[in-house]
Amino acid sequence: GEGTRIDGNATTERTLWEIIKGTDLPLLTTFQCLSYNIMAMYMGQLKLPMAASGYSVDSYTYALTAHMLGMFLPGLFSGQVINRFGTWSTTAVGFLLFPVGGSMFLINDSLAMFVLGITIVGIGWNFSFVGPSAEVSKICSRAEQSKVVGFNDGIMLLTVGIFFMTASKIYIAVGSWNVFNYILIGFSVFSALLSLLRWLCKWRASDGDDNSFSGDSLAQSLLTA
Repeated sequence: GEGTRIDGNATTERTLWEIIKGTDLPLLTTFQCLSYNIMAMYMGQLKLPMAASGYSVDSYTYALTAHMLGMFLPGLFSGQVINRFGTWSTTAVGFLLFPVGGSMFLINDSLAMFVLGITIVGIGWNFSFVGPSAEVSKICSRAEQSKVVGFNDGIMLLTVGIFFMTASKIYIAVGSWNVFNYILIGFSVFSALLSLLRWLCKWRASDGDDNSFSGDSLAQSLLTA
């Protein structure tokens, strides 16, 4: 099967379908969708429980600013963390940070818990999103990048748009911030377990080196595990 990393100067250009079948592209896109949508649903709906708890727009703006800092400040060092510990183990940690942040909202409805929780959610997004996003450029040659990136970003932004526009309806349907939170925590834990499973497949195939693996896709790894 095709490896997850190839020579960027390769002259044989594969079709998009061949890339989808032979590489980790579907898995990478799925993780980016999960990461972005979990984060966006927390961020987009935070104003509702804060307003219900009596906080002003200024308080929400303060929490949102902290969230943005949590999203982007780790970018100063997250690349080094990924290089040191590997893409999939770092991605799993990022997804595990989502329920850590979500649990802050369950402690109480103080402003400190809202700010701390949404900040941790932002950090979780950075670690769970950056690794899979960077890996996309490593599974294709330069000639293939436009269609691969187009497919990846198109699917990701489509799902973000759908969930961002429907998040309020989902929130209203469940009728509770805590229940809404539990749902997102569940998706986060599932995503973390899937990341760990992928890391385990890579770790076994590369004799324990997450960064040096150059093997088959997830399905192929599971079949040979």
